[in-house]
Amino acid sequence: MSKWTDEEIMILKNNCTVANNDIIKLLPNKTITAITHKKSRLHIRSYCHWTPEKISLLKMVYPTYSKDQLLLIFNESWSKITQIACRYKIKQEKTYDVSKLLSGDNISYYWMGFLIADGYFISKNNRFSMGIELADKDLQHLTQFGKYLGDVNIYSRSRNTNSSISVYDKKIKNIMEKFDIKPNKTYNPPNLNIIQGTPDNIFSLIIGIIDGDGMIRKVGNNSSQITIEWQESWINNLMFIEEFLYNHFEMKKLKQYSHIKNVGRADRNTSAILSLCRGELNHKIKTHATKLNIPKLERKWDKIPQIQTSALLHP
Repeated sequence: MSKWTDEEIMILKNNCTVANNDIIKLLPNKTITAITHKKSRLHIRSYCHWTPEKISLLKMVYPTYSKDQLLLIFNESWSKITQIACRYKIKQEKTYDVSKLLSGDNISYYWMGFLIADGYFISKNNRFSMGIELADKDLQHLTQFGKYLGDVNIYSRSRNTNSSISVYDKKIKNIMEKFDIKPNKTYNPPNLNIIQGTPDNIFSLIIGIIDGDGMIRKVGNNSSQITIEWQESWINNLMFIEEFLYNHFEMKKLKQYSHIKNVGRADRNTSAILSLCRGELNHKIKTHATKLNIPKLERKWDKIPQIQTSALLHP
């Protein structure tokens, strides 16, 4: 790469209000990367091409407009818009309410189970955040969660087939306390046994867990298998789930239809696996979840077949 001349540096400084994509026309021998790096070294701030009028507009619309609306108005990347907003201490008004997860109804427990299984919680310097990332095949479910909280932006990663939701709120601290959630929950799991709630609340929590981290497959014509695989540190929670489900439906636990085992894997730490193979139990779980009208992930639960009356007599 050729050395920067005094003339080129002067062009760069005199055109600080011009975006990089346009200034390259004035510096044909430089790449956008080179221009960006040179601006950084010379402390030419990348936001200086934002005119006072544009910043004034941002102050007016940023607090209440959605991400899509802001992208359309300013024709800038989302990271650039948020950078300018941070520079001028412009904050967005919250369009969501995380306290819904503390409401105590079955739907709130379902989403909490989903987050416990597949989401993340961060507590740092008295700032609290939580979020979840799903494959785009479950984008509709992610959208449903966002609508449950209110108006939440869904972020799609470039060069990826995943989408995510992240929210920030001090009330997340109360959520973490109620559901015994600690940072780095993969290796420091909550104790599901101490979470307070009605039997249907806890049942809904477990359905959310199955949707987040479980796998359901059809076995033969009338049976199915529900499997949850977690780090070995979660084994007590698997035992709780198994015991709760059998007690909830007043069914006797039969060893051949249900078991928990540890599995050592070469690429990761030892896992604990719960397998529920009793077709009658799984059918009752699905039926009760439908009755409660909780937002279960249908692509999974559709794999549990309807069981004929004769089959129920011989699970």
